[in-house]
Amino acid sequence: MPNFGLQVAALKDDAGERDGLNERAGANAQAFARIFKLRSTRLRRVHNSDIVCLCNIQAAVAIAVTVALGRGDQWAEGSG
Repeated sequence: MPNFGLQVAALKDDAGERDGLNERAGANAQAFARIFKLRSTRLRRVHNSDIVCLCNIQAAVAIAVTVALGRGDQWAEGSG
């Protein structure tokens, strides 16, 4: 017979984790808006090319750090 108390507790944990992720996503969006000097009351258009540029920079930094640490193979194998 399933333990419904554990299932309810797990669902509450999942909901709490989602709330935390939503708060972090909101904070990231606010930081992104500050970078581009956007106002919450008067949102200007952010071009897709700006977002793609930021993503490319993040990817390049992640690759550089991975190579510099020499742990790329360990991460790929799941042991790192």
